[in-house]
Amino acid sequence: MTIKELKQHKQDLYSGTFEDLHVFFAFGNEQFEQEVNKLRQDKILLDGEKLSPIGAGGYVPAKNLSTLKSEIAKIEKWYKFQVKELKDGKEDLILYELNNFECFYSNDITDALDVLIPLGITKKEVETVYNKHKNNEQ
Repeated sequence: MTIKELKQHKQDLYSGTFEDLHVFFAFGNEQFEQEVNKLRQDKILLDGEKLSPIGAGGYVPAKNLSTLKSEIAKIEKWYKFQVKELKDGKEDLILYELNNFECFYSNDITDALDVLIPLGITKKEVETVYNKHKNNEQ
């Protein structure tokens, strides 16, 4: 599996979980009210039931919050394992995140490190890939 396929599968897992647990994102009062009304109309959110904010404009029915946290933990554990299983793909993953966070433009790898270190990738590994590709990416 390539890093792009791995990341896409992770995104698909998140999307499915969000759909199953009725997570929605709203970036204004009107959008929020529309989503709440839809959940009520579909009998997903009953009278008196609350929503829990999950950050970044996201909300989930409060009754689903613990399941959401559990499912996210499972996805992240799976992803971390898959990253460790990448043999030739580790450099691709590091390069992907360096590009994703525009590290070659900012000359700062900090944001990429925040994502990669929890996956078991060292700062030295990131610096090595950064230095190898920095002249090619600018």
